Amino acid sequence: YHHREWKGLDHVHCTGDGASDSTSGALRMAGARLEALYGMQLTFAAASENGSFAGDVTDDTRNAQFGDPAKMRSEIQCGFGAPSAFDALAREGARSDCSVVTLTAIFEGFDRLIQPSDDCVTRLSAQERDCFFAIVDTISRELLVYEAPPKLVHRVQDAGSRRLRIGVWQLLECKGAMPFESSRRNSRVPKLLAHRIFPAAHHILWIDAKQQLLMPPSLLVKRFLQKPA
Repeated sequence: YHHREWKGLDHVHCTGDGASDSTSGALRMAGARLEALYGMQLTFAAASENGSFAGDVTDDTRNAQFGDPAKMRSEIQCGFGAPSAFDALAREGARSDCSVVTLTAIFEGFDRLIQPSDDCVTRLSAQERDCFFAIVDTISRELLVYEAPPKLVHRVQDAGSRRLRIGVWQLLECKGAMPFESSRRNSRVPKLLAHRIFPAAHHILWIDAKQQLLMPPSLLVKRFLQKPA
């Protein structure tokens, strides 16, 4: 929320269901920060009734809460509940048991799908190879498959789900209505809310479409995110 919308609030009500321990910890750290800066408290809701990816709060409900001083002094709910293609994507991602997920996204065929360096690929463990995901729309999937060397394109069968793999990247296709008209804004959803798509992951490494991974994700986690024994 913008600071002016926080004025007079003492609670912010967030859905924290389905989050990993690290995500819940991050949310609670954010809550402590809000309380220190603005005297607000961050509270957590139980699982949303319809299991929506972004919560179950409508725009009208949120607007009504902001317009009611009494509600603004009690709770403001986070998220909005318009169904989108990310709902199905989150259900598919929930089947993943990857502890470390490497993630990228391409919409409207705007970027190329860059494979990790050859040295990185040879150093990947078998488990790591199954934890590279590229979230794409239909246009991007068709273009990527068309442009990829045939030897890099494979079909993957996983827990009843069939998807394409190009090199190390498994394509997770967004089918159906997107939350925003702008592909730029849609691309921010998996970037900022990746923990909602892969709730079992302890670490999610985001790779921008213009970057190339030079080191296995597990080594990056060990070097930069884990405390020495």
